Amino acid sequence: MGMIMQEVGILGILVYLIGGVVVGFWVYLFQTGMKYSDYFAPVEEKDFPLKDLYFVGYRMLEMMKYPFNSRADESLKTSLAILYEAHNADYYLVVVRSSQYTLAITASLIGFILYGLSGELMLVGFAPLLGGLAFYYFGDVIQQKIAHRKQEMVSDFAEVISELALLTNTGMILRKAWTQTAQSGTSLIYREMMRAADEMENGVSDSRAINTFGVRSQLPEIRKVTSFLTQGLSKGNAELVNMLFTETKEVWELKKQMIHRQVEAAGSKLMAPMMIMFVGVLIIVLVPMALSMSM
Repeated sequence: MGMIMQEVGILGILVYLIGGVVVGFWVYLFQTGMKYSDYFAPVEEKDFPLKDLYFVGYRMLEMMKYPFNSRADESLKTSLAILYEAHNADYYLVVVRSSQYTLAITASLIGFILYGLSGELMLVGFAPLLGGLAFYYFGDVIQQKIAHRKQEMVSDFAEVISELALLTNTGMILRKAWTQTAQSGTSLIYREMMRAADEMENGVSDSRAINTFGVRSQLPEIRKVTSFLTQGLSKGNAELVNMLFTETKEVWELKKQMIHRQVEAAGSKLMAPMMIMFVGVLIIVLVPMALSMSM
């Protein structure tokens, strides 16, 4: 019994030492990284929670000499160019990586704090777990935003194509039909269309503005239609109208499929809370039993 107590005591001291090193390292990053706090001032709090601490992760990246040019970085930068404009992509790449490292190392402290409050060694396991989850989540959140953006754009896409087909069928040129359609709604796809319309007004060619709109959408269905539109500009309005009416049928079918997938996804999402509740009940029941048996 004495040997067991001694072993637990040594292990406890070791955990305190590791926790002290982690806390000391965090404090060092905080103190030496404060000079970079203004770097994250332009970032929106709603998009990047706890942004006022991101200089901690930035300082850690600086110490690591992180190059920001890996394959994962380039892929992330492509997504960031869509969400925050291409000229801001490099800046937001630094923001995202800084947020990941800041929140990972900060979350890892919680495990050691829980141990200090309770003395339960099993809680120390939460340190790397929480750190890893924080790192993964704040890296994945951009892809979640891109997925949400795609879903939002395609939800109104059928209405957009239908209106473009009707307007061009009356003899209206594509640029005017495009602008009028863009002004008829306020959701994301209409805002992106208005952005393209503004580019046309500022001297960008119609085909380039429409093609860029398709690229920003990140949706093969929209890029297919924008390709048809740019081809139609050279083929004439009559050919363009026929192409739009043909495409209208396809995009309405696409919308039906999307709604069907959303219904199925909603059903599967309900399983996650149920599983969490089930695991919670197991913990509530089994942990007291295990503690009573150990005593």
